[in-house]
Amino acid sequence: MKNLCKSLLLSILLADSSGYSQEKTTTADSPPIAINLQRLPAALSLSMVLRDDNHNAAIDAEEQGSLEVTLKNDGPGKAYALHVAANVVQTVGGLKLDTGAKEVPVLLPGKSTTLTFSWSAGEQLVDSRLAVRLSATEKFNNVPAPKEITMETRALVPPDLQVTDIGLDDDDQGESYGNSNGKIEKGESVEIEAVVQNRGQGEAGNVTVKVESSDANLFFLSQREFALGDLPPGEFRKVKFAFTVPPNYTGAPRLPLSLQISESRGRFGKTVPLALELNQATKRATELVAEKVEIKGNQRQTVDIADAPSLTVDVDINIPPTTTSRPDAIAVVIGNRYYSGKDVPGVDYAIRDAAVMKEYLLTTLGYREGNVIYWENATKAQFEATFGTPADHRGRLFNLVKSGKSEVFIYYSGHGAPDPESRQGYFVPVDCDPSLVRLNGYSLNTFYANLAKLNAASMVVVIDACFSGVSQGGSLLRQISPVRIAVENPLLVLPNAVIFTSATGDQVSSWYADKKHSLFTYFFLKGLRGEADKNADKILTLQELADFVSDGSDGVPYWARRLHNREQTPMVSGAKGMTLVKY
Repeated sequence: MKNLCKSLLLSILLADSSGYSQEKTTTADSPPIAINLQRLPAALSLSMVLRDDNHNAAIDAEEQGSLEVTLKNDGPGKAYALHVAANVVQTVGGLKLDTGAKEVPVLLPGKSTTLTFSWSAGEQLVDSRLAVRLSATEKFNNVPAPKEITMETRALVPPDLQVTDIGLDDDDQGESYGNSNGKIEKGESVEIEAVVQNRGQGEAGNVTVKVESSDANLFFLSQREFALGDLPPGEFRKVKFAFTVPPNYTGAPRLPLSLQISESRGRFGKTVPLALELNQATKRATELVAEKVEIKGNQRQTVDIADAPSLTVDVDINIPPTTTSRPDAIAVVIGNRYYSGKDVPGVDYAIRDAAVMKEYLLTTLGYREGNVIYWENATKAQFEATFGTPADHRGRLFNLVKSGKSEVFIYYSGHGAPDPESRQGYFVPVDCDPSLVRLNGYSLNTFYANLAKLNAASMVVVIDACFSGVSQGGSLLRQISPVRIAVENPLLVLPNAVIFTSATGDQVSSWYADKKHSLFTYFFLKGLRGEADKNADKILTLQELADFVSDGSDGVPYWARRLHNREQTPMVSGAKGMTLVKY
């Protein structure tokens, strides 16, 4: 009995060490005799998961990852001395895969282990399919069934770096010093802002931008090199630089400026000339179309490339030319921004308003250059020289008008103010003290009375000013409440006129800072550009323009509430059926 117990203990030890169960009997007088021999097998299987950086279940160029191979034992016995291999069935260019066999000393029943085979894809990876054969060996020949797994490999999708927009700043803020008319002129310092966007489906790494110029006479005021970092598909960055055009500049009108764009790979950079010209309104470098970019070949997930925000004000560019000709028409355009009184706030966009309005008169409305009286920062003397005085109406405008034949267009952007005692309205010349506006302002009543004496064929008057004594830049009249002016109806003396005013008598005329214009003038220009022609008949009437600027759902009233939380209601009166433009 004692020997039999020893035999059973030995069979247990052997089963634990070899995967076999052996029963033996042993006596003191004879050698061991095998009674039964039974093997407990392992049951092995292989599976694999692809791990990749962007989690798209494919191997992309310039990506790294791994093949995670799982070896599982579902049998009752142990597996010993395992060697697991992942072999490429067919080589794919640009791909490196760790194919060294992985060792597993022992795998217990019901257990699994995960083995990692790393891979890296280079820039030259091609569109193909990678087949990997998984196999394993085991000491007692408990081998799993080989498995072949196929994965997609994807060639590099290049970035597409573009300068999608350029914008000009020629005011007197920051590093710019100009007249705010939206043009580059000799003697000015200007700031240029450019948007660099990746319009492709591949990422651009370590993007840098350098401003290049072949003309040493252009003096740069700020940095010329910019590190933008990585640009994934659709993303953009802005760069800003400033330069001065000398007063004696003799170079070509198109300035020799470009942006040299570089990225980490070297081959996807480019040099983009900037379409910047002297005395011309800044234009967009590239017209963008928002669309999904399609990639040929294997099906891929594409990125919808949204347009980068525009730096260029839409109404300042692509001013529509027409065949309209008004050889006898006369215009007066005034933009008053800078006031000499230390307590009088400036009108930030008045000069830009006036300059662009003049461009529309010449390009779209058919006026001749010599027939446009243009003032920036007009004084009282210049108002009187243009429109006349209460005692003599024969100013320059009167002398230019052909009686009964000339159409007249008048535009003013700047301050207006009331006389608190008489409640009469006045234009505020730049040398006017608003507290004495009755003495050194220019009366609206005189203005309309003298216009009536022109005997013009027709007249359009556009006044972008408020006359309450309060402006967006601050109050013109100290220690008084806003005043509603009492102006006689100008149509009583101007029956053939249409009069646009930007707001009612007690409202504030707002600015539209993002568009670098006053709010009313921006929508007036937008309407002239063609958006007011709602019936698309290529004819713009003053009625259509009036409806456009006064639209409560998307015109001046809506945007005044949206931008400034205030009411602003344009006022339009007169014979609005007249045709203004034929496109």
